[in-house]
Amino acid sequence: MSKSELDRLFNHLRQQLIVWAVTSIGLAVMRNFLLPQLLTFVFWGSVVYCLILFVGLVVVTVFRWQKS
Repeated sequence: MSKSELDRLFNHLRQQLIVWAVTSIGLAVMRNFLLPQLLTFVFWGSVVYCLILFVGLVVVTVFRWQKS
């Protein structure tokens, strides 16, 4: 992958990580009030997805460092 493609992928993953982290926080707050069992499952799913995005972000960062 070229440097510009890696930069674009890095920006996309960073944006997605921010969105899903905020979503996870919102779900953590909402599960105390509405449908605790369902929202707990969705909350942990979003936490796992955030971890996957974070690992992807680290991998892309390493590749970006190697390209520069």
